[in-house]
Amino acid sequence: MSAVTLAVHPGALGDVLLAVPALRALRATAGGRLVLAAQPRIGALLQALDVVDHAVAF
Repeated sequence: MSAVTLAVHPGALGDVLLAVPALRALRATAGGRLVLAAQPRIGALLQALDVVDHAVAF
């Protein structure tokens, strides 16, 4: 079974753009899938940029 890492981002778009390098590093080192819990538009953007594997809206 593959590991799943959950990243929760309650902030706005500018905050998450600054976090992209950290999310990419987390995805590369954690192994498995990286799931993001964030606003719908932020999750969709990071999925489109291939920063996260899956996004959950909240």
